[in-house]
Amino acid sequence: MTPPPPASNERPGRSTENTASASVKPSQVFTPETANQALPLVRAIVTDLTTLYQDVNARQERLRGLNGRRRRVANREITDPYVEEVADWHRTLDRDVDRMQDYVDELSSLGVSVQDPATGSVKFPAIINGSPASLSWQLGEPQVEYWLEAEETFGGRKLLPSEE
Repeated sequence: MTPPPPASNERPGRSTENTASASVKPSQVFTPETANQALPLVRAIVTDLTTLYQDVNARQERLRGLNGRRRRVANREITDPYVEEVADWHRTLDRDVDRMQDYVDELSSLGVSVQDPATGSVKFPAIINGSPASLSWQLGEPQVEYWLEAEETFGGRKLLPSEE
């Protein structure tokens, strides 16, 4: 059984010192500063999500290949000695898909939406030039430095204007 998400913004097994994300509200409109304050927690969750996403996809591919080979011999009267093991793999995979959803839900509770779990790209709701927009960050980037217009995709990211 998957453990419930933490009651606070703390991630189990992770230090939260220097993390100003405890003040993040689900309906919050982020500024570059508040998004960067939330980034240590967001980065930890996105790292877990992306790692698990890649692992789940690899296991799904292996199971598809295995199931295809198993179907080709299904017409023969052969007892499949691996039926329980394959069923267990499916159960484990289902639990991990639920865990991925828990990560997405945790990010959503912080006001952050996942754009692509494979690359670890997320969006923070924002107002840019007086219009609804999103601040954009991807796993591996040191801080939030890009933004998108309201319905734009990750490919349309623009560098935030520098503060002078």
